[in-house]
Amino acid sequence: MKNKKGFTLAEVLVTMGVIGVVAALTVPNLVKDYQNKSLVAQLQKVYAELQQVFDNYLSDERVEDLNETDLFVFTSSATASNVTGLEAFLRQYFKSPAICNPASNCFASEYYFISGTKDESVTTALADTNFRGAALGSGAAIALRPGSYGYVCGDNGINCRYIYVDVNGKRPPNIIGKDLFILWVADSGVVTARLTDTAARDTWFDTNCLKSGTPLVGADCFGKILNDNWEMNY
Repeated sequence: MKNKKGFTLAEVLVTMGVIGVVAALTVPNLVKDYQNKSLVAQLQKVYAELQQVFDNYLSDERVEDLNETDLFVFTSSATASNVTGLEAFLRQYFKSPAICNPASNCFASEYYFISGTKDESVTTALADTNFRGAALGSGAAIALRPGSYGYVCGDNGINCRYIYVDVNGKRPPNIIGKDLFILWVADSGVVTARLTDTAARDTWFDTNCLKSGTPLVGADCFGKILNDNWEMNY
């Protein structure tokens, strides 16, 4: 009778060790990739909803430019505000939103940069009494203010209104560029990034997404994602 050969204990242990090393190297990257894709999918959903809202709003107002509306007319005044009108806008155009006043109530209490450094500016900005927040049916949170408060959208000289978006509300990771973004709405009602030039988007991504910069913390994370065809490659 022939002897049946099997694996020795040493061979099994070596094989298990190799599998463990490979898993330790690959599983974290797979988890990160899955999380990034999930967050981008949620961002796309909010982006599409915002675009539909502003298309409908311009149509209802029978104008082609947000500057022609009472709610989003361009102003450089920090005190100019129509928060009552903004609350009505949020209730009418979003699906059963819970209005947050202050807007920070819809968002996490703390946010961090990708590097792990804590950011202080987002929660401070959202506490501004001219902002209103809304918790959307999708689980996302948005915050905006009437007018545009003096911001020009990047390299094309067009007035823009900025909108804070946390794609999953108060839930983690609460990281700028992961689940917290700033989206911009041009005079035409088009929802976009702050910059139109792709090279400029990459440059400002390093300055104003990975770390604190100007004009607003996190203002250029969204542009990088658009550059990379809706991929979070960072």
